[in-house]
Amino acid sequence: MDTLRRDRSDRDRIGGWRGKRYRATGFFRTEHDGKRWWLVTPEGNAFLTDAPMLTDPPAGPIVPYVRRYEPIILSHYRKPTPDAYVDIFAPAFETQCDVAAREMAAPYAADPMVLGYCMADCPILTDSDAKWSGGTTWPRVLRNLGAEAPGKQAYVATMRERYTDVAAFNRNYAAFRSSMGTRPTLFRTT
Repeated sequence: MDTLRRDRSDRDRIGGWRGKRYRATGFFRTEHDGKRWWLVTPEGNAFLTDAPMLTDPPAGPIVPYVRRYEPIILSHYRKPTPDAYVDIFAPAFETQCDVAAREMAAPYAADPMVLGYCMADCPILTDSDAKWSGGTTWPRVLRNLGAEAPGKQAYVATMRERYTDVAAFNRNYAAFRSSMGTRPTLFRTT
């Protein structure tokens, strides 16, 4: 067995490094030391550090972990297809999140080594992101839902708050072309 793995006297029960101490509060928290922010364990020790002895030992990292909670998979690096972008405003999405929480997060609720849960980190929201990934954007998917879809209604309400008419909207999004021949329903007042 690796010596580094056997001798853990330089770490607290959570995995915090005793070489950099802060006030113990009984909770995970952050603290700025004048140079950078640190994650601090309940016992007052630096937690996630850039110390090679903690992050790059021969057998891999030895700090506690973060569990996965992904009710939808849409991080840009996974190049999601349009069907990955569900209507997050629809009641069915709340159910989907609850099911995912029961399956992915609940089994670790009492695990003392779980610091937290991670979700999708970066959905494709802008046209420049879509060009990079070769996909579509979440706003575009919401915009293209049927008129009765909760996501479409939320999108239209937000755009109406921000833009006075389709020309103002188009300066930012270039979503509607004059070749459509009709006034877009996004800004229809009747």
